[in-house]
Amino acid sequence: MLENWKYRKIIISFFSLVILYGLSWYADRLELFDEFIWMSPVFHLSGGFLVAYFVLVLYKTFRDKRATIEPKTLLFIFIIATTTLIGVFWEFYEYLIDHFLTTDYQTTIEDTLLDLFMDIAGSILFCLFYFAKSRLKLTESSK
Repeated sequence: MLENWKYRKIIISFFSLVILYGLSWYADRLELFDEFIWMSPVFHLSGGFLVAYFVLVLYKTFRDKRATIEPKTLLFIFIIATTTLIGVFWEFYEYLIDHFLTTDYQTTIEDTLLDLFMDIAGSILFCLFYFAKSRLKLTESSK
């Protein structure tokens, strides 16, 4: 049934983000981010990767089908820019949570910049995987 369902990739990619957020929330409650300082960058790298996938899925699902040629460079920039914007919004979310609920998600500006850098790195990593896979499919189909 799901094979023919148009929006299955959107739902899968969205719920993968929800699961990552849930894991992050749970790790924070257990204070694992304080115990293992490498966890936060890994979560942000994974988040950047998954958000980039979600952006690509949304783009491919809702794009104008009459557009037969899409410049890969433009798509690359679009995915990274959108992921970066979502990462910035996430940092604003953390700031507001810290301000109103007196939590400590944002400890220093260096932490915030590292989070944004890892978000961007995750989206670039996704794009490199995606475009390398696309290139492999193109070379295999031309043989």
